[in-house]
Amino acid sequence: MPVKRLRVLLIFSAVGVAAVASACSSSSGPSAPPAPVIQKATTASGDGQTGTVATALPNPLRVLVTLSGSPHQGDNVIWAAAGTGASVTPTTSVTDATGIATTTWTLGQMAGTQTATAALSGATGSPVTFTATATPGPATQLSLSSGDGQTGLINATLANPLKVKAADQFGNGVSGVGVTWQVTSGSATVNPMSSTSDATGIAQTTVMLGGTAGPPRALDSRVHR
Repeated sequence: MPVKRLRVLLIFSAVGVAAVASACSSSSGPSAPPAPVIQKATTASGDGQTGTVATALPNPLRVLVTLSGSPHQGDNVIWAAAGTGASVTPTTSVTDATGIATTTWTLGQMAGTQTATAALSGATGSPVTFTATATPGPATQLSLSSGDGQTGLINATLANPLKVKAADQFGNGVSGVGVTWQVTSGSATVNPMSSTSDATGIAQTTVMLGGTAGPPRALDSRVHR
């Protein structure tokens, strides 16, 4: 009987240790404080605007910061814009009593889609990305694109059209620019004598050589307004 009693006590002791270990493992420390949430303002966020390259967009960018669902004041939002010549002013803004922080975005020099971001350290949803469409500025230059230096038969059309590119000061192609074509030496004709640049800034014409063989003909292209 004494041996059996010892076995019972040992089993109970093992169960007791397991219960204590389980209780210790289930304990946890204090919960972490909630993180702020950053997102585009629900109204007039400034996202999706269109503007001319290298100019400020008409509407500011706006983000909303909340904590536990309520607007949060006093958070430092860091702004940045991507692309050559792009900028934001200011680069850091503080959320107001309504949880809103703002900045003004000046577009970069390249036409097309551009992006800017708003970041808040430790916030859910950070960084927030805004997009804008940058359109070319007015045409300030006309350059040769292709078709130069060809050789062809007399009284025949050259194999490739002559092409020029109308561009703004940053080299972005400008559409809708009227270009006039003129033969300045030799015997040749152009068709059409005026053309309009396409979406990439390219305007073109075809050339029919005259009936006299000889050195290359010279042609001139000019923007007409």
